[in-house]
Amino acid sequence: MATRFPDHVCVLRAYLQMARCYNRLNQPEEARRQLEQARVILRRLPDEAFTAESSGMTRDDWMAWIDWARQVQANRS
Repeated sequence: MATRFPDHVCVLRAYLQMARCYNRLNQPEEARRQLEQARVILRRLPDEAFTAESSGMTRDDWMAWIDWARQVQANRS
């Protein structure tokens, strides 16, 4: 999904989910990489990707969610 729909916010959800899976597999480094990749993708997404029908979240909402996930990840290490 992440490579098929690079300009859609569903990719962000996919990376956040992958990070969660890596946490459950006790692979914190890989989880951190997934969260960092989500941040990179978020920065590259066009403004049009943040429409109400896509997720209902703004770019700032996504950044806050990713930052929160990164903070939780850092506290686990």
